[in-house]
Amino acid sequence: MEDTGPMEENIQQEMENSLEQLKSGSRKKAGESQKNAGEQMKKMAQKLFDMQMEMQQESNAEDIRVLREILENLLIVSFDQEDLISDLNSTNIVDPRYQDIIRQQFEIADNMKIIEDSLYALSKRQMMIQPFVNKEVDKINEGIGEANDYLQDRKKGNASASQQYVMTSVNNLALLLSEALEKMQQMQNMDMPGQSNCQNPGGSKPGSMPQNMGELQKQLNQQMQQLKDGQGKQGQQGKKPVNEQFARMAAQQEAIRRQMQEYLEQLKAMGETGDAGLNKLMEEMEKTELDLVNKRLTEETMKRQEEIYTRLLKHENAMREREKEERRESREAKSYELSNPNNFLEYKRILSKEVELLKTVPPDLKPYYKRKVNEYFYNFGN
Repeated sequence: MEDTGPMEENIQQEMENSLEQLKSGSRKKAGESQKNAGEQMKKMAQKLFDMQMEMQQESNAEDIRVLREILENLLIVSFDQEDLISDLNSTNIVDPRYQDIIRQQFEIADNMKIIEDSLYALSKRQMMIQPFVNKEVDKINEGIGEANDYLQDRKKGNASASQQYVMTSVNNLALLLSEALEKMQQMQNMDMPGQSNCQNPGGSKPGSMPQNMGELQKQLNQQMQQLKDGQGKQGQQGKKPVNEQFARMAAQQEAIRRQMQEYLEQLKAMGETGDAGLNKLMEEMEKTELDLVNKRLTEETMKRQEEIYTRLLKHENAMREREKEERRESREAKSYELSNPNNFLEYKRILSKEVELLKTVPPDLKPYYKRKVNEYFYNFGN
């Protein structure tokens, strides 16, 4: 975090100047000081938001780097397993090299454990990869365990089959993670244009709904409809690709829901008290994710998806209209009559001390409680 101390001192000085000028009866100069303080507060708020976005982008960039390394390690495991299958098929169980094959299979298990730990840690930060990571990793661990048992029992055919399942599951996981990596990179690129020094940014400004959310939901609905229309036409050979489609679509729906959650948190941080029905919308998205994980596409699911898309469009239109109204809002000067200025100033001095006392909040609050504190001070000020 950059030091905002000088800006805070300037704001405090302008506010003190305003109070002094009010006491001396110079309302015009006091108004100018208040205006300067307000403008500096806006600049400071934008600066803090920019720092927050920069840290988020750095965090996402780090996650992208970690995911790319995980993918490289998965490919190494896949190639190692493929070579081991070939060696096993050409080696007799009485051959001394057979023990070396057992040792290499255990090494693959150890390497996979390291990848698994990294994946679980990453999935806690990037929710879009969480739905399929646990499932595929469990399949890989189960296959490796069976392969090790069969190898030690000298059941070469069964061991080879289990090794083949391991390699297939590793490749499936690598494919899904590769698509997740591509989506993360796209989201990172979409966030980059939204800088504060751009007069007409391509990204979303604070409190604005992400522009691509409705389009992403529409594309997902189309994919689900196509898959539903094609269900029942695939044979046993098409079962695995269909499973991958369900996993990908569940991850896409979760990514949209997470994007909406971040947008809602931005609104709350800016002092919005209502959720405009977004919490209900996210609950509907969770139901869809559950259907996709369970490979269930019904008429009820598709109807729910249409409602989600329709409500997203309505909310986007409402936010656009709201932004237009804010731009049209009059900025003409207003005059106020002050009564009992001495009492008023004393009251403001006491109030300011109380607010400053309340604002001394421990810095290690969890994000939920920080938002609650921000909401309280917003409502208190209003």
